[in-house]
Parts: sequence; structure tokens; C-alpha cells
Amino acid sequence: GSVVVNEAAEVFGSIRAEEDVILRKNTVVHGEVEARGEVLIDSAARIQGDVAGRLIRATQDTIVSGKLRAEEGVELIPAESKEIEEKLRRFEIGLDLKEAFLEGEG
Repeated sequence: GSVVVNEAAEVFGSIRAEEDVILRKNTVVHGEVEARGEVLIDSAARIQGDVAGRLIRATQDTIVSGKLRAEEGVELIPAESKEIEEKLRRFEIGLDLKEAFLEGEG
């Protein structure tokens, strides 16, 4: 499944997910972040470790003290972007899962 870390949370340890990892605003992670899907990092987040995923999307004010590894690359998005909040909203209502299921039927 996916992992969502709430706003202003502090995590001591690594985060691993079979799907996506979403780190909300002002999150601090003392460890590695790894996902088979996307890693979405919202504004003012700090990660003290490596980050790996299929695709990494992070705001320009993200601080990572480690290596970035992403098969499809790393995208920097403006801190005021609503992209991460939209992805989180879709995740919470299960919309991405429903669309993937419907696309598979066609």
C-alpha cells in the first residue's frame, strides 16, 4: 500500500511502501524513504537519509541529506503548487485506484 505522513510529523526510522509515499508539509524524517511508486515531498520537508522511488516529486524548499534515486527522474515543483494536495485528495478517496481498475478493463 501507500504511506502518508501527516503535516509537521517527525519520523525516526525508515519509511518503505509498495506503492507511493507522501510526505506532507514540514515533515522531518530521520531515515531513508523508499517507494516502488512515487515519492511526493511537500514544502519545507527535511529528510536525513536517502530517497528512492520510481519518480520523486519535491518542492523547491525540500532538504534531503542523502542520495536521490529515481528511475523516471526527479521533478522540482513550486512550493505553492497544489499538486501534492490534489494527489493526497485522490489517494484519500481512492480515485487513482478506481481509474487504474477501469483502464485495465478497456
